[in-house]
This record gives sequence, structure tokens and C-alpha cells, in this order.
Amino acid sequence: MPPDSAPRRPHPPRTSRAVRTGLLAAATVLSAGAATLPGLLPATASASPVPSDQVSARPAAGSTTASGATRATKATRGVVVARRARITVKAPRSAAAGSRFTLRGTVRAGSGVRVVTVTEKRGARWKKVGRDRTNRRGAFSVKVRAGGKERTRTFRVQASARGRVLARARVKVRVQAPTTVTTTWPAATAPWGAPVTVTGVVSAADLAGRTARLQLKLPTGWRQVSSTPVAADGSFALAAPSDWLYSTRLRVLVPAGGGSSEGRSAPWGLTITPTWAPPGSPRDWTELNETPLRYDPCQVIAYRTNLDAAPPGAAEALTEALRQVSLATGLRFQHLGATTALFDGEGANAAYPKDATLIVGFGTATQTRAPFDTGPTIGWGGSAHGVRARSATLGQVWRIVQGGAVLKADHAWTPGSMLEALTHEVGHAVGLGHADMPDQLMYPVSEGANPVWGAGDLTGLRSAGLLSGCLRPARASGDGDRFPGVVALP
Repeated sequence: MPPDSAPRRPHPPRTSRAVRTGLLAAATVLSAGAATLPGLLPATASASPVPSDQVSARPAAGSTTASGATRATKATRGVVVARRARITVKAPRSAAAGSRFTLRGTVRAGSGVRVVTVTEKRGARWKKVGRDRTNRRGAFSVKVRAGGKERTRTFRVQASARGRVLARARVKVRVQAPTTVTTTWPAATAPWGAPVTVTGVVSAADLAGRTARLQLKLPTGWRQVSSTPVAADGSFALAAPSDWLYSTRLRVLVPAGGGSSEGRSAPWGLTITPTWAPPGSPRDWTELNETPLRYDPCQVIAYRTNLDAAPPGAAEALTEALRQVSLATGLRFQHLGATTALFDGEGANAAYPKDATLIVGFGTATQTRAPFDTGPTIGWGGSAHGVRARSATLGQVWRIVQGGAVLKADHAWTPGSMLEALTHEVGHAVGLGHADMPDQLMYPVSEGANPVWGAGDLTGLRSAGLLSGCLRPARASGDGDRFPGVVALP
């Protein structure tokens, strides 16, 4: 390894990546003479910024029927669907008293414009409540007033042409007492780690058993971050996350209950800012692979460790490194315990644990294929396995199935250099490549000059985290569903 006074060894251009089978990895070159870096990174309070459950609150269940033997009924995400051979009708399962809702659908009966009439059953009679004409594709939409009473309303939707009925179906909508949510929001920006509280009042006919849920807006929908029971007087207080860096909208949702409809507040924008000035350019970051590699940020990353040959303090340094990645991404990590495996391991250290998607450890050149026996490389991290997936912001990606990092066990580690190397390698493991400038922690050569995440690091990690939304399965499957090769950064 070069001494501190030696010139920095420039990292190879990305066009010189070597391809091998079984691993996608990135090496980190660190100076052997790096000094201890006290206070290397700002401490974090938690590695679990966001609960793993996805919010999909549904109003109270309604029912739906369609006339004729060919009827089919479906309910999903607060919507009931009535299907018959020639007509499909979608309606909300419930609506708040005093509001308006829409019955929409499609008529598939011959060609041309059709007249769609909506009637409501009142006693033994049907009373007309709305009317529309289909467009060229057969679509229609009719708005209906919910009325002020709590009740279940039955509607018949009928398509006709020249006085002849072509198709009809029925749907039911439950009219519930309205729920209003009045909120008091904090300031639009808050420093990382500062308490952020949202307060408010719920107004409804019955508050017993009601829950207020704080949700955060992602490109893939709203996601719950905290919840609390509504007090008897309707008040609530919710803690907004401030242990990771994000800028998005929040809202409070109160699911339907006690005969009252769902209620929600207007969205509010909130930005959690770093407590340091991130150095460098926000564009100074790269992907580990041409097609991005990503963990699903809406799933907990289960990891195992191999610290048999690690120096003292390695467990604490790894915990802090994962917190730093969590701080910048919103990713959550769960430790499952020890393993004998190493990332890109050889022989007895090769078997990747089935219950983990990340392994981190210390090994030698005989235990791993990491190039610890040549040159100054003392860190190696990346992904060994991926499957095709889709990101709302990135399009096609590889979802990481097996990722990891391994540090050279027989290197002369200091607490600061070990923390910096672990943080850097976990950055590779979640999908980042190398930065071009030494003011970024993802720069491949370090002499202890990268004490915090730089502006480019944060941009890349934001792309790898929750603000990019949950991953979805690939739209098509085939022989190329699994990551076929290896990309390595020496």
C-alpha cells in the first residue's frame, strides 16, 4: 500500500470493467497508512427509518351484483366492479354523506354511441339519478350525489340503443357518515434527527377504535410511516420520520370505521436536510452496473455477518456503516446473526445463506475471490445475484438477491479507516459505483479525506432508496430473468 505522502492512484475508467461469472462487485482501494478519523460520520439514531408494511386502507366492505347468469363481481382497493358479458361497472365501495361519487365503466355491445342510464332502487320502484353517452370506445361516467343519510344504495346501470336494452348491471354503494381530518403541520424543512410532530383533530359520528395513520408519498403510492389511536376527543399526534434524508409529501389518513367514511388530510411537503454541508457536485456518482442494481426499498434487507477474523470494534463499525446508508436511503436492515460465508467466497466460505440478501465480513485472499493478494485493494463489495424488476423512476433494473461486502482481514485497520471502508463497500452493495472526485465517500482511493457523504454520494443513494419507490416484478419473463454475468471495479 502507498504511504500517505504518495500520490493518489487514479481509479480505472468504467470502460475497463472486467467480466467474470458469479459476482457483481466493486473494489475499494484505501491507503494502508490512513490515519484514524475521529467522528468520521455523523451518528444516527436508528437503522429502521420506515415500517415495512405498505398502506392499503380500505373502507368498510360493500357488495355488488350484476343481473344475469354471466355476472362476475370483484372488490379491490375501495372499488367494487360488476362485470357482465357486455358491460363493466366500477363504483366506490363506500362514500361519505354529502359527497359525490362516480359510476364509470365500459359497454361492449355492437358499435356506435350507447345511452347509459343509472337508476336507483327505492322501494319497489327504480328512480333515474343520472345519464351519459358512451364514447367511441364504449366508456361512460356518471356522477351521483351520495346524499346526507347513512344507508346502502343499490344502482342499476343500463345501456341501450334505439329504445332497446343492450346490457345492464347492478352495484351497491354504502353511504357513511363523513370523517374530516384537520391537521397542524410543522415547518416545511427540518434538520436530520430533529423531532417532527404532526397534530390534528378527527371529526366523525363515532371515534371509537379509529386510527390516524401518517403516510409518505412515493412514486409507487402512499406508504405508512407511523400510526396512533385517535383520542376520545378526536385529537392525535404523529411522529414524522427525521432519521433519513428525504423531500416529499405527507398526509394523515383515518380509515373508515364505526359507520363513518374514510377521512384524509390535504398533503403537506416536508424536507429533512443534512446537518453538514455535503461537499462536491451532486452529479458526481455512478451506477455499479449499466442496468441499475437495486434492493427493493420497501422490503427489509436481511443480512448476516462473518466477523471471525475481524479486528476489535468491527461489529460496532458495521452497525454504524449500515446506519449511514440508511440515513441517506431510507433502507432498513435486519441482522440475522453470524454465517461462515463470505461475499464472493471460496471453498468453505462460498455457500451464500438462503435467508439473507446481504453478507458482510472480513476474509483473506484464500477465502474469497476478492483481489486481496495483488495491489492495494482492501475492500470489495457489490452484488452476486439479481432478477429482473421494474422501478417507477428508473425503468428496468436488477433486483438484488445476493449482495455483500468483504474487507481484507490481515490489513492494519484503524477505527476510522474500517468505518469508512465498510460504509463505502455497503454503498457498492446497494448499487453505487465509484465517484470521480476525492471529496465523495464513494471515491475509490482514500487517505481519510472522506469523513461524510458528499453531494454526489447522496444523489446516488437517494436513487437507491425509498424515494425511488417500491420495485415491481418485470413485465415479461424469460431466459434472461436472472443477472447473467459479473461486473467488477478493481
